Amino acid sequence: MQSTQAAVITLSLGQAGFITNQPIPPPRHDELLIRTAAVALNPIDWMLLGSTPSPNAIMGHDYAGTVIEVGESARERFQIGDRVCGLVKGADRTRIESGTFAEYIIAKAAIQIHIPDGVSFEDAATVGVGATAAGQCLFGPSGLNLPWPEDHRPGENREPILIYGGSTASGSWLIQVAKLAGYTVLTTCSAKNFNLVREYGADEVFDYRDPTCAEQIREHTNNNLKLVCDAVASPESVRICEEVISAEGGRYHSLIPAEMGRVDVQSTFVNCSTSTGEPFEYGPDCMVIPRMPEEFEFARRWAGIVGTLWAQGMVRTLAVERRDGGLGKVLEGLEDLKRGAVSARKLVYLVARSGNSIS
Repeated sequence: MQSTQAAVITLSLGQAGFITNQPIPPPRHDELLIRTAAVALNPIDWMLLGSTPSPNAIMGHDYAGTVIEVGESARERFQIGDRVCGLVKGADRTRIESGTFAEYIIAKAAIQIHIPDGVSFEDAATVGVGATAAGQCLFGPSGLNLPWPEDHRPGENREPILIYGGSTASGSWLIQVAKLAGYTVLTTCSAKNFNLVREYGADEVFDYRDPTCAEQIREHTNNNLKLVCDAVASPESVRICEEVISAEGGRYHSLIPAEMGRVDVQSTFVNCSTSTGEPFEYGPDCMVIPRMPEEFEFARRWAGIVGTLWAQGMVRTLAVERRDGGLGKVLEGLEDLKRGAVSARKLVYLVARSGNSIS
């Protein structure tokens, strides 16, 4: 039986490599061992490489594949042969065998999602991080903690919410689930992506490059916008978000840490990797983020809801740019993400076997 595999691992801060002798990890009692079919790339992958030293750790957070071994406590929900996707914590020194940029991966079973019939592995690989982060931001205990989509009554219109960066992968998921929860969704993106974000459910779209963007949003909302979720969290996005929130204050949530200057605005942030229920390292000082049981319990319940909505056709996966070369070309794709050369789509690589299959 094959004991090693191809994988993309961190070597040192800012340096990574493609290797073919990475051990295949055994699953713990609450985990799945998955034969990876496709991986999708996220900005967090290159961000962590440049900020958090994690020597010899497998990189990657998004995947889709087939279950080949099921931990004892996960057998009620999953069985061998299931097609699954979801989020895994990559590039982490606390568990270097975790991560998705490998031929075989381990994943915490409770937060993984069954892939509906007829959905390709390429499309499914785009779901894990985006769907998990969107749920945590809007409905999670450390996010805006809004009423869930399942609590929305038909015909009930809730207040406006601004999703800054609607054409990003996370923004596209935020738009979809906010709309399902009954909110009037405002968003920002470049003019070329207006139609795309409308397809995901945005009610009103504003060009963030327009110097009057903030003024337009204030006018549209009668200066009464109270809810903002920032999928970009750049200095410019924070500035615009500060300007559009009501003079009476409001709530601001970002996908990565951001400094909100207004003291009358409640500002929150949560790292989507807290959904795994495991500690992990973050930042140049290798600060250990402790277990957050409430985030894990949220993610466990949310994964089931996403799976149901997806199977019912209520949510859609993201636009995909499939690239050739498999895991050996993933680092080139990360460089393109870092350079800002990818917009309104997810880079996806199919994973080819480098040796004999273990199943």
